Amino acid sequence: MISVAAALAAAAPSPAVAPSRWSARGPEGGTVSAVEVDPRRSSVVYAGTSGAGLFKSTDGGATWRRSSRGLPPDTLVLALELAPSDPSTLYLSAASPAILYRSTDGGASWSPLAGIPTSMSDWAVDPQRASTLYIAGQEGLFRSTDGGASWTQVPGPRTPGRIAVAPGALYVAEPSGVLRSTDGGASWSLRSRWPTHFAVLAVDPAAGNRVYASSTDGLHTSIDGATTWRRVTRGSTPVYASALALSGRTIYVGTWSQGVYRSGDAGASWERAAAGPLRILDLAVAGQSVYVGINHRGVYRSRDGGRRWQPTNRGLVAHEVRALAASSPRIAYAGTYGDGLAKTTDAGRRWRPSGLRGQIIFALACDPARPRTVYAGAPRSFFRSTDAGRTWRRVRGIAGVRAVAIAPSAPHTVYASAFSGVVYRSGNRGRTFRANPFPEDQLAMSLAVHPRRAATLWAGTRGGILRSTNGGRNWRASTGIPSFMDVMAIAVDPSKPRVLYAALDAGGVYKSSDSGATWTRASDGIAATSILGLALDRRRPSTLYAGGYHPRGRGGVWRSTDAGRSWADTTADMTTTWTAALALAPGGRTLYAGTTAYGRESGGGILTRTVR
Repeated sequence: MISVAAALAAAAPSPAVAPSRWSARGPEGGTVSAVEVDPRRSSVVYAGTSGAGLFKSTDGGATWRRSSRGLPPDTLVLALELAPSDPSTLYLSAASPAILYRSTDGGASWSPLAGIPTSMSDWAVDPQRASTLYIAGQEGLFRSTDGGASWTQVPGPRTPGRIAVAPGALYVAEPSGVLRSTDGGASWSLRSRWPTHFAVLAVDPAAGNRVYASSTDGLHTSIDGATTWRRVTRGSTPVYASALALSGRTIYVGTWSQGVYRSGDAGASWERAAAGPLRILDLAVAGQSVYVGINHRGVYRSRDGGRRWQPTNRGLVAHEVRALAASSPRIAYAGTYGDGLAKTTDAGRRWRPSGLRGQIIFALACDPARPRTVYAGAPRSFFRSTDAGRTWRRVRGIAGVRAVAIAPSAPHTVYASAFSGVVYRSGNRGRTFRANPFPEDQLAMSLAVHPRRAATLWAGTRGGILRSTNGGRNWRASTGIPSFMDVMAIAVDPSKPRVLYAALDAGGVYKSSDSGATWTRASDGIAATSILGLALDRRRPSTLYAGGYHPRGRGGVWRSTDAGRSWADTTADMTTTWTAALALAPGGRTLYAGTTAYGRESGGGILTRTVR
């Protein structure tokens, strides 16, 4: 669900020897899709991420630790709920595959609930019975009274969407309107004909007749058990609530574009949180402490009822990382999906923000002769830093960059592939660029430059690899690359430049021994079908690493010590595995792997892993 750079110490001498352990250290933050607070111990907070599993805090969100034992790697958390009657019991719904998990030890361990009887549109836990929960889906409404071990269908609702449960009241929203049951689902009454889609349906646990519903035209409340409704948002107050939390008569509403709103009188009046966070996915309250899960930004906390906010993500590693570059044995940069750059100066032990906040970073490169010069490509911009990432300047004339490469033999020569389908060349370290023609309707997804000839480069496209020997002015196609497969990375053997490797999304690893003219598959031993990243050990060019994923299984990182003839799996202890980028630090002692939910239908989790 997400952001990830990883470090691997001292590569092992043979394929049979596994590398040292991976560990997730940063960048901190990422997409948090679910937040819950223990109602009895307000210092205990849970954060479900979009691709990196579950994290738990026991100090009010100041620090976090992973709490995902029993969950698969790359778990994308859709929803999380504590049982109000026993907060040590938690339920979690995950995507890919869609399934429910249960924990009875405060999130320390998780077990899947087998035999889910329907595709889930919503689910809820009975506030008085920790082992009773309801699931709504296309096949109807189902109830379990034994913690999900068995299920029975509840007669009445046909196509339930949202569910809300309070002591003595069960509400279901479906296309015909809102239904209510006061006897656990034995009988139902149609309370209101309101055929609309609800983003949120909630009931006051202390007053079962008070119900809240968020739809596209605002937030509505009912004080008579969903019989009549009143819209309580007006003017500048939120039109569409993405999250809602109740604390007595106080209501907190989270929105995607307008931040957090608070009402202290059950919705009669509202105030907007000053400088509040945006893009809110979930919200939880404990007294005056309010927590929100943010898209790409982790968890924000307010201790004064939502008036002031601060990020609180120490130890929460869930960023999505699509680009990596290392400038020295200890310094590396990670490009996140939506939160700019992060930088480490201690070989991956700690990562800190390094500018370009809010940007999606697809490409990174460090000048080998001037390590303080760094290039970063984003969908609409191209950036350059000459002070190791402290400040950045936008490169004029290039709207957005997908790939960037520097000539090893002449670092003043820089190539950048624009999303417009143009490959640019600079001869003065990126101060100015010249546009070169590129084959029509082609986009260079990846670039690589000859180690000794600055004018010779390769460009990976969808279904092919092109070669230029005159600085990108002319290109020649290769053969052997399958059609309609994106070439995501290219690596060149520095000692034998005729030998190249290519990473193909949905195609594995390919190798060329004739300067890229022809290619053959070289993926024996790699379980992933999609390879997105490559890293080649310059000290021992026959050693290289490949990272990727399988659409129906785990991803990871594989290692070859025989120039791609065979591969060994290094994935065993990776907490997130869908690898989108690799970078090997100069000296070959530290390998960084950026992970993501690449290819998923939603979300993304990125973690930075350091392997020793």
